[in-house]
Amino acid sequence: MQEIDDKGYKKLLSNKEIFDSEKRLRKLPPVFPIMLYNGKRRWTSPLNLAELIEGHELLGEHVLHFRYFPIIENAFSRNMLLRIGNIVATLFLAEAHYDFDLLAKKILELVERTEDKQALSLFLNWLKQLFIHGRIAESDYQVFERIYQDKEEVNMLIESIRKEKAQLRKGGKREGKLEIARLMLQNGEPVEKIKCYTGVSDAALQKFLQKLPKR
Repeated sequence: MQEIDDKGYKKLLSNKEIFDSEKRLRKLPPVFPIMLYNGKRRWTSPLNLAELIEGHELLGEHVLHFRYFPIIENAFSRNMLLRIGNIVATLFLAEAHYDFDLLAKKILELVERTEDKQALSLFLNWLKQLFIHGRIAESDYQVFERIYQDKEEVNMLIESIRKEKAQLRKGGKREGKLEIARLMLQNGEPVEKIKCYTGVSDAALQKFLQKLPKR
């Protein structure tokens, strides 16, 4: 089967080498249309172009039909993807059900059992694109990359990043409470009320009070 790129039949028809050769192209090769959706919302668009045409029933057999094959990532459950366990399933797992610990484990399994190193390299490059575009953290990507280079260090790296994430979550909660306390002080709320609502210490509140403009 002839491979068709993103410009499709138009480029193929303009290829004089094919039409002038002894094996003259008499018919266009078949193309199987696939639609890959990796969004978070449920896919609800029609599968057939005819359904987008108002009154298409009136045209009968002359209506334009074009039906694509949908692959909806979020339609696959986490358990289903884990059972499949190949590179494509792991890719879907990363996009639809991202979990750092689970994904690191699955990538390690792929490296150990997959002989197609080129496919693994392409998968790693895809993970790199997720990092570049802010879909995953740099520290996560460093672990995924390290799996390909030195599997012995992976567990230690995963544990280190797990602790780092826990500290960030804890620090984020504390910073959020301090911000709420600061805003309440600015709006003239009583100190006791702020302590009750946020759990912020007297010392922290005093620091905020000292920074507030004198009335």
